[in-house]
Amino acid sequence: MRPEITPELIAQAERLLAEGHPQDQIAKELGITAYVVGLIAEQLGKSSSKKPSCSRKPPRQRPCQPRPAGLDAATIRLIQRMLALNWYHNSEIGLAARVSHDIVGAVKAGRRKAVNQARPVLSEGERFIPETIRCPTCGYRVEILPCRICAATREKSLTSRHQRR
Repeated sequence: MRPEITPELIAQAERLLAEGHPQDQIAKELGITAYVVGLIAEQLGKSSSKKPSCSRKPPRQRPCQPRPAGLDAATIRLIQRMLALNWYHNSEIGLAARVSHDIVGAVKAGRRKAVNQARPVLSEGERFIPETIRCPTCGYRVEILPCRICAATREKSLTSRHQRR
């Protein structure tokens, strides 16, 4: 059975790594796996395992930020303007707009449309609620009270009654 990884065990491994002992030897001596010793070494920045050198450039990293479910209209217009110039590749446009080259191709083919993220204009007497709920009358998910679906249904039934008379 392997020992529990405790702060004392990590401190021992760090001390042995600092002294220049090989990772395999540290793993055997402390009774932990070489993988755990490797993780500790990476945290210290003193990994003794040599990584193969590559002649290729590493891929360009984009900053990771949460994305909305759809693309906003400004991003779609930016992609369309860059596509209209005809001298950018999809991957270059994607890097500039911070989207994938597949999305650029979808915009180019007309399969990707902008998502309107603006809130609707409120009519008199309407108000936004903090969280969407189900309307107790019609069952639709609503974020504006009173429910617009119920209002439209009432209006439609009133107009159809007047047409019958």
